[in-house]
Amino acid sequence: MKYSVLLLTLLFVLAACSSSAIIEEKEYIIMTISNELPQANNNWGNGEKIVITDRTTIMNIIDKINNSAKKDLSKISWEHGPELRIVFEDKNKNYREIKAFISGTVVTDKYAISAGINFDELIND
Repeated sequence: MKYSVLLLTLLFVLAACSSSAIIEEKEYIIMTISNELPQANNNWGNGEKIVITDRTTIMNIIDKINNSAKKDLSKISWEHGPELRIVFEDKNKNYREIKAFISGTVVTDKYAISAGINFDELIND
């Protein structure tokens, strides 16, 4: 009986942890960031696009997104939409796409996430 309760508790905790990740921590090998609003006044050039293949950088960004404060997107409004499109690609060519503001806020279909990612720093590396 104790074993069943312990197993059920462990399964519940694992399910709760896995469902809270915005970006599933897969073996992402490529992260592409592109400028969606070339007319926006920012440091990104017209149609600027960068490709990141450093796994540590990719995982650090995913970690920031998954562990930062989230706000319900339905309760927020902006003057314009996110400037950036971020695509994560794994070795099997599976994709996960999100949007972001240059300010570091990431936007999914449900949340605005204050991830604090310095995108300008990424384009200057």
